[in-house]
Amino acid sequence: MKKILIIFVILNSSYCQELSCIYINDSINNYSCNLTIQNPYGLNNFTDISGKHLSRMTNDNVQTILSVPGSYSSNIPSIICDTFKNLIRIQLSDVGIENIDENSFKNCENLAILNLQSNKISKIDEKSFIHNSELTTLILNENQLSTLSENIFLNLQKLNILNFDINNLTDFPKSLFNSLKNLTYLNLSRNQLKTLKVEWFEDLPSLETLFMFMIQIDELPDNIFNSLSNVMQIELQYNNLTVIKHESFGISPNLTDVNFSFNQINAIDEGFINKIPIKNLNMMNNNCSNELISDYTATKETMRTKLNNCLENYEIKILETTTLINELSTTTAPACTKGNIDERICKLEDLINKMQDNMDNLREEKEGMQDNIIDLSRQNEKINEELKDQKSIVAEIQEENQQLRSTTEKLQEKLENQSQFFTTSLKELENKILIFSTRPFTC
Repeated sequence: MKKILIIFVILNSSYCQELSCIYINDSINNYSCNLTIQNPYGLNNFTDISGKHLSRMTNDNVQTILSVPGSYSSNIPSIICDTFKNLIRIQLSDVGIENIDENSFKNCENLAILNLQSNKISKIDEKSFIHNSELTTLILNENQLSTLSENIFLNLQKLNILNFDINNLTDFPKSLFNSLKNLTYLNLSRNQLKTLKVEWFEDLPSLETLFMFMIQIDELPDNIFNSLSNVMQIELQYNNLTVIKHESFGISPNLTDVNFSFNQINAIDEGFINKIPIKNLNMMNNNCSNELISDYTATKETMRTKLNNCLENYEIKILETTTLINELSTTTAPACTKGNIDERICKLEDLINKMQDNMDNLREEKEGMQDNIIDLSRQNEKINEELKDQKSIVAEIQEENQQLRSTTEKLQEKLENQSQFFTTSLKELENKILIFSTRPFTC
């Protein structure tokens, strides 16, 4: 009985399996395989990949694998890289993959882009990418990873982009990123890290963009970003930060964009404001000190940075000094020399002028948005007119269909009457034949 059950499972598994390609050659001469994969039992017993190549093309010409929506496999059959050994890009998104092992990409030595987003990956073997030294982009967002092996990236010196957004990661080995000297983009967002370690970022000299929003951290350790000499953008929104310290960032000579929105910040180190060349600072929805942020905005002449809570008091001050603005606009401004009794008024005027410029810019943006709304309204009217025309056509078609139904019903009724007539006539004829056949035959 057990043998019969095993044979049944094997036969059923084979019946459910499918691995086939529809081959496409796009406008940039990228010969690709749109892969349909059905491997619900995660077997690795495929012997070939079905599909008909385009003229003069072979397996060696295939550079890209794209999974077809609806495909499913809990693993990555090694036959993919065994068959297409010159692959540059693999995209197996939303396929149901649960693990990656050493054989998954063993023979894809030219692979540069690997996209495995939106799967169920919870385990990656330490040697999974040991044969993929040409890899430049690795996308693993929206999976179920909770841990990573220390040497998993050891052979990926050319990696530029690494995305772990939306996983279950809580910690990393200290030297996890040490071999990634050319990494420029790192996304660790929407994990459960809670605590950052300086060692993670010590050997990322090329990093330019760092995303770490919604990772539940409540502080930035001293020197955490000190080694990131080329970082330009850091996204830290939706965390629990309360204090911003200069020691966390070090010198950061290229840092221009920082997003602290939706935290609980109530204090900022003056060194952070004075020593880092930030152009775009987002402090929206925080409890930050109004005075400090106002001074920063005036001193650095940055864009208006959505300082909602931070500028509430500042807006009130503008309303309270409306009379003073009118007076200053009709008189010569006092000299802003040190010790002058009007020094504070002079500085206030300068600050108010800058705020007025910002408000003028906002008005212009508002007018532009209103123009866009008008254009959209006109487009909507055109669409409504087209819909009316289409509804009219549909109504005409429905009326014609009703007429056809009526005609069909009449024909059916006529056919039924004729059929009944023929049936009656046939019975009468049969009776006559019967009567005739019973009469004696005479010459």
